[in-house]
Amino acid sequence: MHFVLYSWLYQTPFYIVMALVISIGTMIIMLTAPETPDSSAPARVSFLTGGALAATGLLFVVLHAVA
Repeated sequence: MHFVLYSWLYQTPFYIVMALVISIGTMIIMLTAPETPDSSAPARVSFLTGGALAATGLLFVVLHAVA
């Protein structure tokens, strides 16, 4: 949730949305993961986090190019 502070620093709500997507998505992934030790849940959490960061970065690039 440390991304929420970036919302204040850069004066944009997109970081709050990104933090919520990562937090809630991680909770859902881990709650629905099987109990086996070879579970792929950590990999799915990593893909979720990376995807959310990449999507937010792409959004900022597009918004900067348009403005």
